[in-house]
Amino acid sequence: TEDGQPGHPVILPQRVFPAIARLMGDAGARAILKDHPPRLHPLPGQRALTDLDTPEAWDAWQAMR
Repeated sequence: TEDGQPGHPVILPQRVFPAIARLMGDAGARAILKDHPPRLHPLPGQRALTDLDTPEAWDAWQAMR
């Protein structure tokens, strides 16, 4: 975001794909990001903070709009 808060999408380099493939459950990629800090590209507004990982999350987000 404009205030420096990281959001979505997170674009990961190919070198971390094997680590992503080893993730289990809904752990997310936080551990991978800790070892491979991303470059941040500020975006206007707060939309980059919206995290929609499931159809249910998408439906809930759509209902709020």
